[in-house]
Amino acid sequence: MDNTMNIREQVLTEINQLPQEKLNLVLEFVNTLKYSNGNRKEEITKDPLAKFIGAVSQGDIANNLDEDLYE
Repeated sequence: MDNTMNIREQVLTEINQLPQEKLNLVLEFVNTLKYSNGNRKEEITKDPLAKFIGAVSQGDIANNLDEDLYE
């Protein structure tokens, strides 16, 4: 528990040193951590486009894209 409070104190110290305009980003990040279930793989499989990953067998679609577009 001592280690947890030490980390909490470190986080608060760092947050207190941030400029006001950065605090919104910190709050967004904390909310993301707070409400995330921690299982990124499960979140990806819920994505309706995830089932199409790897569906194209033509290789890397973006391979040499710049050369093809700007030749």
